[in-house]
Amino acid sequence: MQTLHLELQEGFDDDRVVARLNGVEILNLEHVTTRMQTGFAAAGSTQATEGKAVLEVALPASGQQASTEINLIQTLWAGINVGPGKALQFRISQAPFGYV
Repeated sequence: MQTLHLELQEGFDDDRVVARLNGVEILNLEHVTTRMQTGFAAAGSTQATEGKAVLEVALPASGQQASTEINLIQTLWAGINVGPGKALQFRISQAPFGYV
């Protein structure tokens, strides 16, 4: 088993966020808002079987959703950001993200 850390970062503004890993809900948060001083909004983590997986994130109120394939061969951090037009963007890292 490997750990996947989800970190909701830039661009969230009172959003409901739902995340699924291989179709299984792993995060469901309401009123997610980015703290301007740190660029951090919320976080969660889950254990998952090693191997390829699909991470899906949705903002149900705006109808936006996106997915990315990840390879869980070690602990990973997935940074999720909201860009222009509420487009979801992923940053996958093998090391924790830094916040001020």
